[in-house]
Amino acid sequence: MSEKNEYVFDISKVFPRLKKNWAKDPLNEISLLAPDGSAPNWPSNMVMYKCLENKYVELFMQDMGQGFLYLTFDMLPEGVTPEQLQEAAFQNLFRDIQIRICEMNIPGLYGVACGGDFEAETLLTTIWKGQAERLGDDLLICAPAKDMIIFTKANDKKLVKKLIKIAEEIFWRNRQASPFLLYTQDVFRYTRADERLRIDPKHWIRP
Repeated sequence: MSEKNEYVFDISKVFPRLKKNWAKDPLNEISLLAPDGSAPNWPSNMVMYKCLENKYVELFMQDMGQGFLYLTFDMLPEGVTPEQLQEAAFQNLFRDIQIRICEMNIPGLYGVACGGDFEAETLLTTIWKGQAERLGDDLLICAPAKDMIIFTKANDKKLVKKLIKIAEEIFWRNRQASPFLLYTQDVFRYTRADERLRIDPKHWIRP
């Protein structure tokens, strides 16, 4: 019997998943298939939100014990809205997943650790406000692999250069050895003034 046949909705077991939108026209299209990679057969009609300038897609999945099941609109009980699902998913993430901030071997560079499962999803959480306040600066953030989020002060040019260099090394090392872990060449900026995360137009992980 398939997981979907055994499915019983439990909002306390729903978690977010953030995927790159590879579509050439992200405003009007969604594509979860990387140009040089492979992707599973995604179910149709998945519950999803576009975010980060339409270049990323927020999905939702339920922990089934032996794996995760992506949720489609027809799997939501009557009265449960996508907005409620989104709110609960991040509440569950903070409830069950320990998010740790670790300084890397290079002073001034930091990594986000969540046990290897939900690092990318932290991009959409509130942790960046506290880190920006702690460092007294806006943040520049890289996500070269699904399990690797690294960041530093956005206005320290030397640290930014080191951050980009390390992100490029991680991205291309994974491209050779573990292409399924590749995430994005985008670089993100968190600004304290409006407490928002955006894709930074001045930086990216080079090909």
